[in-house]
Amino acid sequence: KYVEYARECMSLQNPWLPRVYGIETREVQWKGKAITLTFVFLEKLKRAKYLDRVESVKKFSRSAIDFDDVNWRRVRRNKDPEIRQVGKLLTKLEANDLQDCNVMLRGKQIVFTDPVASGEE
Repeated sequence: KYVEYARECMSLQNPWLPRVYGIETREVQWKGKAITLTFVFLEKLKRAKYLDRVESVKKFSRSAIDFDDVNWRRVRRNKDPEIRQVGKLLTKLEANDLQDCNVMLRGKQIVFTDPVASGEE
């Protein structure tokens, strides 16, 4: 699902999503077997501090304490079109991994780098 997320990020150009510069797939041999590796190239971001997360989560939900607590189905009705777009995407992909290391910063902007726990497409 992460590759699907990365492709969506490339097409949406939303400030809450990472800037993805490319996705490449390569076939390689590993331990005598052919495997497929997928590389996702994205912008360099910084780790978000707890207070950055607490401030930003309020834009998505008044009752949530952290992004893991947000009801993303409700966010799909948010007045802000960019936040609404994130809600639709994370609901579609069944986001289930918004722990602190998957929410980073671009300047002062929170970015959801990896909201899906599954590495499968």
